[in-house]
Amino acid sequence: MASKQLLTIMLLLIMLVTNGFNAKTFNNRPDAFFASSNQIRVPHPQILISSPSDFISLGFNGSGSESAPFLIEDLSITSVGHEAWDSSCIRITGCPGIYYTIRNCMVSGSRGPWLEYAGISLQSGIAQVEDCDVLNCSVGIAADAIPITIENCRVWNCSESAVMVENSNDCTIADSRIELYYAQGLKISYSSNIDINTNLFLCDPLGNTGELGYHIWLERCESIYLEDNEIRGGRASTALFARYCTDFFVKNNSFTSDSDMAFRVVRSNNTKVLDCTFEREFPSIHRPPIFHIGGEPDFQTAWNAFVKNCTFTDFTTARITFVENGTISNCHFFNTSVTAKGESARISYNDIINGSIYIDTRRNDAEVSHNTIAQVGSYGIVNSGVNCYIYNNTLIGTGLTNSAGIDLSNRSIVHLNTIRNFHYGISGPGSLSTGCIITNNTIQGNTIGLYLGGSADENKVYYNYFIDNGKGAEDNGHNNQWDDGVSMGNYWTEILFPGEYAVPGYAMAVDRYALPYRPFAEVIAGNAIILISTGAIVVSLLAVVLLRRRKT
Repeated sequence: MASKQLLTIMLLLIMLVTNGFNAKTFNNRPDAFFASSNQIRVPHPQILISSPSDFISLGFNGSGSESAPFLIEDLSITSVGHEAWDSSCIRITGCPGIYYTIRNCMVSGSRGPWLEYAGISLQSGIAQVEDCDVLNCSVGIAADAIPITIENCRVWNCSESAVMVENSNDCTIADSRIELYYAQGLKISYSSNIDINTNLFLCDPLGNTGELGYHIWLERCESIYLEDNEIRGGRASTALFARYCTDFFVKNNSFTSDSDMAFRVVRSNNTKVLDCTFEREFPSIHRPPIFHIGGEPDFQTAWNAFVKNCTFTDFTTARITFVENGTISNCHFFNTSVTAKGESARISYNDIINGSIYIDTRRNDAEVSHNTIAQVGSYGIVNSGVNCYIYNNTLIGTGLTNSAGIDLSNRSIVHLNTIRNFHYGISGPGSLSTGCIITNNTIQGNTIGLYLGGSADENKVYYNYFIDNGKGAEDNGHNNQWDDGVSMGNYWTEILFPGEYAVPGYAMAVDRYALPYRPFAEVIAGNAIILISTGAIVVSLLAVVLLRRRKT
């Protein structure tokens, strides 16, 4: 009896240890090793099905209906074909409208870079592939012109694509582990209604990834949902590449990459990226990656790109280029800059640490507002566009020589910004500003508060606060106006009394309605002194009057 109890305890301990080993999982999949729901797999020859009757003749259960699909289950198939055309382990054709499931199978060894010769090649019917291991193939799982669901699978060591889907609608890839070795991990083209969720995408653990590797490749697809995935890039692989796509929704994914172009969506419309994290894998080793959404110059413009609530760490830049109506908002950028190029961009409510915002020369009607940009080494906001509205931003520099808080361009409005601790608060020696309106900004603690260079022309500057700068302003341009033309100039710590103020510089400009700037505390203290002095005089006069009355 005691020996039986001991045996039972040992079995329980083994189960606990096993469960403990599998505890480190991603999406319920082991992080290092795949473990399917049932490891009992029976060796089986190649399965080639070209009609529904083949399922029956080969002894697979089911009727092919949605409620009773044909079931290929618990098999281990290794390709023995000597040529690519006959090397598929499972190939299904000629079964339109037929439902079937491939479950808990191990497939390996097929050759040929096309989907017809994949380890699992599905070209007809409505397919479900679940709990399968697919390895050592040119293409692992392939679907052509069929609805397909792939769940809880591991696909690895495939030289061309781990998973390839073409010309298909209503596709789901979920809870799977897809490892990139050479070309693509997941490649989908000419398809729609695609749901890619809760997967783990990895590079080859041995570091054999090819120079043009892509974890996810999407081309000419519509209605794509990429959600709750983890994509671990590596040095030579692109986490995601998409082109000619429409209605692309990317939410709550984690991207880790060291490639030059970690995330790239081009010539695609209606792209939304929400609640994602983008992080460089080895910051001290490789050059930082790039996040990019856009069209191409003089070729095709993309429409409606929206990036919100994302975090970027140690990327070169997050950029939206040649996009009509592009928005980046409520994001956090660490050692990463933001670039916008195109038409009607909105960059707002972002926090940027050790980075900048660049509005490129092709950007018109941009709006840059409510951003906080801190620890700026060179430039805070570089505006090379036209008709841009830059307002209510806070920029804090590190005081480096030739740094600038806001570098101006033409016909822009700069309003209600706070700029501190730069060499130039606004503008800079290379500025080409013309026709700008600069108003109601707080420009404090800079070497030169506002600098208008020799090409600066017809800018209006009024109702700004120039506080404790080495030099409040310098004007070397032409026809620049330093007040509103009626009664309001700027506040300056350089002057003590209101009136005209000669702005330094070759332009010999004048602020005709300049006002002295005094901190609020000084004003309060000054008023208190005046009140005390006035009170003392009144008391003294009353005392004199009373004394005279007593004498009389």
